[in-house]
Amino acid sequence: MIFLLIFFTFTLNMLYGIRHGDLSAIYQAADHFSKGNYTLIFGPPAAGDISQPSGILISSLDFQDSVFGKYRSAELPYVYPPLWAALLAPVTRIMDVQSFSNIILIIQLSLLTLSLYLCFQLSPARKPRFPVWILLVLLAGVFTLPLFLALLHNQPQITIFALTILAFWQYSKGRTVLAGTVLGIAAAIKLLPLFFIVIFIADRKWRALMAFLISSSSLAVLSFVLTGVQLHLDFLHELSNLKNTVVLSSLNFNLEVPLYIGASVLDLAPPLPDHLPGLFTVAKPDWMKFAPPLLMVSGLVLILWAPTLHRGVGRQERLLRMMIAITLWSGFFAPVSWAHYYLMPLFLSPAFPTLIRHGGWATAGCLVFPAFSLLNMTIHPIESLHWVHGTLVSTTYYLILFFWVVLMPQNGRTTAPE
Repeated sequence: MIFLLIFFTFTLNMLYGIRHGDLSAIYQAADHFSKGNYTLIFGPPAAGDISQPSGILISSLDFQDSVFGKYRSAELPYVYPPLWAALLAPVTRIMDVQSFSNIILIIQLSLLTLSLYLCFQLSPARKPRFPVWILLVLLAGVFTLPLFLALLHNQPQITIFALTILAFWQYSKGRTVLAGTVLGIAAAIKLLPLFFIVIFIADRKWRALMAFLISSSSLAVLSFVLTGVQLHLDFLHELSNLKNTVVLSSLNFNLEVPLYIGASVLDLAPPLPDHLPGLFTVAKPDWMKFAPPLLMVSGLVLILWAPTLHRGVGRQERLLRMMIAITLWSGFFAPVSWAHYYLMPLFLSPAFPTLIRHGGWATAGCLVFPAFSLLNMTIHPIESLHWVHGTLVSTTYYLILFFWVVLMPQNGRTTAPE
């Protein structure tokens, strides 16, 4: 536990008092809602509008400063359902943005600590021992992008990750209704947890699926009641614009990034300039609007039917392998797959030797390969094209890891098959 205490104290000391861009966007949206400025909630941020496929610089993140805890972010766009702007509106009347950021940092650090413990509890053999598990994850987290960026931005993805882990910890205990309810809450913040209902479908846990649908739809109804129809149309318009663009960045692990880079080399898409800003948006070619959805559905079918996931596999091993596979695959197809979407493989990586054959190599890869993007981001100037190419190393590894987890036989049975 001493490692967790050191991690909590050090991180809190480094990031407390910093204005985090993602949270500032949420606070700003809530403040607009509180003041009745509804048209500004999904309006363009000060740093530029991420939704416009014009190849503009959409953010000016200074990672050299961020390494030393000096990060000050420009406002980022609000990309969450309008419900959360409405629910947090009263908060803006009693505290300023910095106090809000500080409180959320404490809450999310606590949730990360809980998530780390629950990931260990979900491991079938609970090996390595908890102190070693903590040390592996935290050391890797400092030097790889997923945890580094999540903490740097005080990213709400931490809460979504914690709710997802909590849901499947409850699920592993047989509390299927509670698991579906918690997962539904997570999906009401961001849609990616929706992919995890594949587990309920594969297991034929219809009560869990029904609880998910009831909790998520109840929050959707509440959102319409509190915020009206127009804000939801604005939200969907924002998502639609994002789906029509490719965000070139070493922070984006979406498969569209290597697809677009490859297409530009083959003259199937406009060529990239020699120098790019840190985050660069380009219009998505028409063929890329159809290929990714087909790939996404194919991967989900593979997860549902792969024999190595469903035959002769221990119940707990199967659950964890499906959780990791769904996290990796859903992240590849999010409108923007930021590195912090991959917290789950990082936090569960010490269990790989128990889950899959040759899992030790998978653990080493999960703890090492994502560091290349962070290293590349530090070595190369932000304007360098290499800064974008650096993400290919981590994205390629995560793609290999997906097929490894789905298709590789289990490394010994530790629990009775279901």
